[in-house]
Amino acid sequence: MVPDVHGVEVPELIEEKIVRYERKYGLSKDLATKIAKSDHMMLFEELVHVSQTVKPAFIAETLVAYEPEIMRNYKEQHPEVSRISDEDLRAIFLALHEQKIAKEDVLKALLGIALGKQFTVADYKHANAHEIEAVVKDIVKEYPGAAFGLLMGRCMAALQGKAEGKTVSELLKKYAK
Repeated sequence: MVPDVHGVEVPELIEEKIVRYERKYGLSKDLATKIAKSDHMMLFEELVHVSQTVKPAFIAETLVAYEPEIMRNYKEQHPEVSRISDEDLRAIFLALHEQKIAKEDVLKALLGIALGKQFTVADYKHANAHEIEAVVKDIVKEYPGAAFGLLMGRCMAALQGKAEGKTVSELLKKYAK
């Protein structure tokens, strides 16, 4: 007797998944390979689907690198990356997708969780558009004719991580003429 295999789907091979990640999400071969072979592969696909304003490469890079990054750079604080759950990652990427936190806050939030802190968006509150614009105008006025890099650095320092670099850069291009 031969089993009926009609309608049975063959699982996608790792090699096929890597190629799909490269083509569909624009990942490098190295990053596509790392995420396809990681424990976070299913979560990656879910996050890419629900966090459509976040670049897939950023999601993949975060998922494959946050544990070693935290352990390497913050070992003196004794973080426990095992505290970071898939639910925590979902909450952080949803907040990023909804622009409630900045990309720069993702690792900070993950470190906080690894140190035993609960993730709340309020801890990563950002300046509103008017506040950011006011800071940019003040810096441009204070440093007339300064190089873009200097202005960008001064703005980001003044905002203390409360604004996306992209937003600041766009405003600087507008006001630093």
